[in-house]
Amino acid sequence: MIPGEPEGAYTFTVIDPDGFSSTVQENLTVSPLSIPYTPSISPSVVNEYITAYFDDVYVDGELYDDFEDVTIDLNRWDFYSEGVTSIENGRLKVQNSNSVGGTGSGLKFIDPDTINSIQAKVEVDEISSDKAKARIWGFFFNNGSGDVFAEIAVRKDKITYQVIEYKETESLKMKYLKNGDLTSISSGQEVTLSISWDKYNNTLTLKAQTDTLYSTTYYTESPTYPLRVFHNKGIGTRIPLMLEDTTPTFTFDSIDGATRYALRIYDYKEDYVIWTAQSFTPSITIPPGILEPFSL
Repeated sequence: MIPGEPEGAYTFTVIDPDGFSSTVQENLTVSPLSIPYTPSISPSVVNEYITAYFDDVYVDGELYDDFEDVTIDLNRWDFYSEGVTSIENGRLKVQNSNSVGGTGSGLKFIDPDTINSIQAKVEVDEISSDKAKARIWGFFFNNGSGDVFAEIAVRKDKITYQVIEYKETESLKMKYLKNGDLTSISSGQEVTLSISWDKYNNTLTLKAQTDTLYSTTYYTESPTYPLRVFHNKGIGTRIPLMLEDTTPTFTFDSIDGATRYALRIYDYKEDYVIWTAQSFTPSITIPPGILEPFSL
């Protein structure tokens, strides 16, 4: 048999302690089943999409990249991508679409721990709904409980922000410290987004410049420390899959020839299986106690 090709004749031989043996041969025929029809999977973000452009990125007040080169400078950036990231007419183009689970694409700064402020021009060209977003983001400090993340994003018709504490346990726990809407926005409008961390005054400032400057701040009274687990900062697009509760029901179209369906839940790093279930129908509900609220 050729490795990797399971079809064919298999011979099984058993020898007992007295030297007597028995041999059985079985022929294996493999008939692979089709994968689930992707648009039928629920919950999912398979119908969501976004195309956005980024330009004139500043770091700590200095121009970092204006994307005038035809290729992305890998001395400045590192890719993270489940979609398309490229340079088009002097701007960074980032796209995401057709994903069952949450998806994101863009660029991460090569040396994020040295960065205290980020600024970029952002324009959303195509977008399905407010679930999708074009954003600048990063982890900026540790508050003694977890690493603190900040994001300001352009959605379909508004600009939003969020400040979140991430704490690594068996899952990744999220605690919203501050979040909301900054302003409404017109389709295709270019805006300038910025995030700055003032470590001397324990203050994060998030700004959006359209025809008007919009701003919000987050101040922490607790002591702050260097980041411990998460360090990245970047620019790009994101389409998150947010479940309404911790007991979702996953459904999809039935598959010809299938007699059982299985669902596995992995930890957020995909290192091990947290829970698995099988069903005779293409509908599986997660029972209470498996998924934690506000977690990845």
